[in-house]
Amino acid sequence: MIETNENFIKGLNEKTILRYLFIQQIHAF
Repeated sequence: MIETNENFIKGLNEKTILRYLFIQQIHAF
């Protein structure tokens, strides 16, 4: 259950980072 939780957090962090980079690109233009 701990491993699943870690994978969930990693996936959540990746989505958050991609969303952050996407927003940064929009503001760059």
